[in-house]
Amino acid sequence: MTDEFELSHETDQRAAFTPAMEGLTQRAVTPYVTTDLGFEINTDSSLFDATFEEGDDGHDRRFGLAIDHLKGTVKGRAYDNDVMRLRVGPGGYYAQSQRFPAAFFGDTARAKVSFVSEAEAAAVVWEAVAHYRSEEARSLLCVYSDDDAPDFFLGYRVSDDHRYEIGNLSRAVPLHMRVLFDAAEDVSLVGAPSGTVIYQRTRTGKHVVVKAAGRRRPLLVGYGQHGPEGADLKHDLIVVGGGIAGCEAAYASARAGVRTLLVTTSLDTLYALAHDDYDLSAPSGSLMAACTTTLEATSVNAVALRREAKRLLEAETDLHLLQSTTSELLLAGDAVIGISTWEGVDRLSGRVALCVGSFLNARLRVGASEEHAGRLSEMAYDDLYHDLVGHGFLFETAQLRVDGLSGGLPYTVDCAVLSQGEWTQRGSRLARFAGLYAAGACVGRFGYVSAAQDGMALAASVVEDLGTPPA
Repeated sequence: MTDEFELSHETDQRAAFTPAMEGLTQRAVTPYVTTDLGFEINTDSSLFDATFEEGDDGHDRRFGLAIDHLKGTVKGRAYDNDVMRLRVGPGGYYAQSQRFPAAFFGDTARAKVSFVSEAEAAAVVWEAVAHYRSEEARSLLCVYSDDDAPDFFLGYRVSDDHRYEIGNLSRAVPLHMRVLFDAAEDVSLVGAPSGTVIYQRTRTGKHVVVKAAGRRRPLLVGYGQHGPEGADLKHDLIVVGGGIAGCEAAYASARAGVRTLLVTTSLDTLYALAHDDYDLSAPSGSLMAACTTTLEATSVNAVALRREAKRLLEAETDLHLLQSTTSELLLAGDAVIGISTWEGVDRLSGRVALCVGSFLNARLRVGASEEHAGRLSEMAYDDLYHDLVGHGFLFETAQLRVDGLSGGLPYTVDCAVLSQGEWTQRGSRLARFAGLYAAGACVGRFGYVSAAQDGMALAASVVEDLGTPPA
């Protein structure tokens, strides 16, 4: 007996995995192969994230709205057991852990649902294991029990020579099995090189096999220029931080024809100075020079400078400004593929520039008062800092002393800056991940003019790497 519905991919466990995750800090993001319209949601990769122990709150921020949307779209037939909730319907399918709801996989793809015998179920499982062992599968999950600490196996292949495995494979037929294929040639189980097979033993003892060929585009966990051909990337460069270095990098990149996204916690404080008025010796060709020319002054007022800089940035057709808080890097192997934001939406690009000034793990002190801020009332990038530490980045501590604005009290800021050992020998590139750059105070170079020069140099490195001719 066979029912034709829609379905596709994977599911997980959570709290029971925590001891096994110690020391695993590389984010495992699948370079997806897309075959049609639609999307999928996969939270598997977060199990290998350095911030995994933050729990359900982080998952809710990142995936909550998308999961609710997909579940509302599917509304399909139930094939549940005590381990996994499985739904398949005309609008797609999803699998969600009964014990750890943050473990979720869903897809809008059409899938085939079949009821099989126990012997046929065992053959499907064993064939899936064989494909995983021969490196023709991206991931394999088998859950063998519904105990509080379930007996399970999870294997996740990050690259051709690197994979993570937790638990042990058993000869027993599991309660739930999910395999994601990523082979060079067609796999008989799905009739295509890529696809997903799910086996589930229902509460009533029926053996259900769900098959879907191909992959859909991930809604939140994405790919970048190091992913599949034909990936529809909206931005060539993401600049994180709207201070002087970030604005200069974004401005110069956009003027060179690089599709640029500037992400900052507040668009009201773009290009902000820590002084009411300041004498600037603007570098030629910089945004600073364009602003001071328009203002007809080298001694500029901070508010007037900020207003003019924002006007000029908004006028660039290849530059988009976004008010959002960057919380972590998205990676595929050793390459950057975008950023994740605190608000829960990922932004994809094969190049990311960190221009976060004095805001990494920043602590601002006014007298005996302390706040997590890089400037007065401007929140620090604590989540991003901890994500970078989790990926192995080394930091040093710097302290800034700032006079009060308009008669306000002076204050100090202690912040983290990237160690010199994180740099390559070429420009603004960071050695740890391909496509990652940094400039300005977050690499220990302070001062308004220095920040402008640093941002321009970063843009030149990006243009060089992209092969984009200057405008």
